[in-house]
Amino acid sequence: MWTRIRISLPLLLLAACQGTAGEEEMKPVDAAHSAIRFQHVDYDPDLAEYAVQRDGRTGNQLHVARFYGSDAFAMLAVFKTSASYVIRERPTEAYIGDVFEDAKLDWGQSGRTPSGLGPVLYRLFRIAGEPVSCVGFSQQSGESYDDRGLKKDLIYGFFCQDESRPMSSAEAAQLIGNVSMGGRR
Repeated sequence: MWTRIRISLPLLLLAACQGTAGEEEMKPVDAAHSAIRFQHVDYDPDLAEYAVQRDGRTGNQLHVARFYGSDAFAMLAVFKTSASYVIRERPTEAYIGDVFEDAKLDWGQSGRTPSGLGPVLYRLFRIAGEPVSCVGFSQQSGESYDDRGLKKDLIYGFFCQDESRPMSSAEAAQLIGNVSMGGRR
């Protein structure tokens, strides 16, 4: 059902961040080797896909997870930087827009929800011409390494479900609340 929606792996994030020369290909890994933790009744853990891309020169890593359910799908990404790198903050819409490539996204209500990641910014959206209702989120984490308060790690992603169940702020908060970071570096 969801194959019509064109989603790119968030490799653009690596290009947008400093120092990506020498990066390896995106390689499949099992859940234990991913920095992403997520469980929810709408998503079948047996259908989850995990991948990691490491840059041998810089030590930066991009962890990606995709989740599927009978009427829902999600993509989560964690960009973990080495100690000498920081990430410039962008709006949630920029990260999600990169993932959906050329799709027209109709943005709705935004908010902030508490979670294990700290207070997370989110924004509800629809994909024009597709029967889905979605929420995108982003959150920087880790210690600051410069005087401008920039953070070293980033987690972002989206959840979409059949539009017969429009995404609400309460449901967005519940989904985001189930996301955490872990795994090996």
